[in-house]
Amino acid sequence: MKNEDRIVELLAESLRKLDQHSGLLGKVVDVLITFGNSFNKLTGTLGDMSSTLISIDGRLESMDGRLGSMDGRLESMDGRLGSMDRRLGDMDDKLGSMDNRLSSMDHNMSLQYGLLQNIDGKVDVLKEHEKRISRLEEKVFKNK
Repeated sequence: MKNEDRIVELLAESLRKLDQHSGLLGKVVDVLITFGNSFNKLTGTLGDMSSTLISIDGRLESMDGRLGSMDGRLESMDGRLGSMDRRLGDMDDKLGSMDNRLSSMDHNMSLQYGLLQNIDGKVDVLKEHEKRISRLEEKVFKNK
């Protein structure tokens, strides 16, 4: 019966090894299940991150559009300021021209005033001559 004992021993050894392996297999299965759950969580987190990044990208594009719009507005305002600056320059030139005209008119009025003074002086001289002529006429007519 040695063979039978040996077979029983081999079967018992095989069952122990199978039991050990089934415990290991159970542990491997548990690890694989834990890994699967962690992988599912990671996949969900990556999906959430992807959605968040897509949302952020959309917001950045929107902000870029707004900044482009603001750049256009700033360029428009810059153009308007340049136009206003040119207009102010034109107005300054016109004021300078008006100032020159006023100076010229002032000079002309001074000349006219001088002429009027000269005419007044000549009128006074003529009045004086008229008085002399009148006196001479009186003398001449008295002596006749």
